[in-house]
Amino acid sequence: MKMKFYIVGFILFVFFSTHAFCQPAHATTDTVKTNTEARFSEISDGVYFTLAELQKNQPTITREQLFKSYYDKADFTLSQWATTQSLYYTDKDSVRRKVNRDSLWGYVENGTPFIFLNGKFHKFSTIGSISIFTESYPNMQVGMAPVVTDAKTGVFVRLFDFTTGEMKDYNLENASVAIAKDDELFEEFKALKTLKVKKKKIYKFIERYNDKHLLFNGG
Repeated sequence: MKMKFYIVGFILFVFFSTHAFCQPAHATTDTVKTNTEARFSEISDGVYFTLAELQKNQPTITREQLFKSYYDKADFTLSQWATTQSLYYTDKDSVRRKVNRDSLWGYVENGTPFIFLNGKFHKFSTIGSISIFTESYPNMQVGMAPVVTDAKTGVFVRLFDFTTGEMKDYNLENASVAIAKDDELFEEFKALKTLKVKKKKIYKFIERYNDKHLLFNGG
């Protein structure tokens, strides 16, 4: 009886050990980046004056050049630098220079772009040839009355064409026009039977478009 028990136990051990070692390498999710994460990591951190610099992945000002204040800690973040009252950096000759915030396209921190529009930086949630960001202008509540802090208020989801810099509202019509530059994907999208299904799947089609048309590979 004991011998049978040992034999069964040994067979189970061999089965589960073989099964574990035969798992493909990509099964370990904590060591593999998704396509979206990989696209984010492609973009160099720093401050960008123009879209053309972003398209070339060449920041005007690198993180090492940023200067915040003699009284601030040296480990400030790019976001902390970008939102201070006066923006400074040091040039190649170590001379301190001031930057006009309105002259910036934006900045990239940890691979995530922030675009400067209407006095605020707005964070990208999807980065690729077709990118998405949320343009947000909150109200501030003072007592019982809301105080408008900007000329416009509200939250607006935008499509951003990385190759042209064109911005549009994120909706089904604009998103479908964006992916139409890929004939194969667009034909597949048009073949979806209902408007409800198209609305549900359009974001996935944008991701697939970005997987095919990479940022810095001439796609």
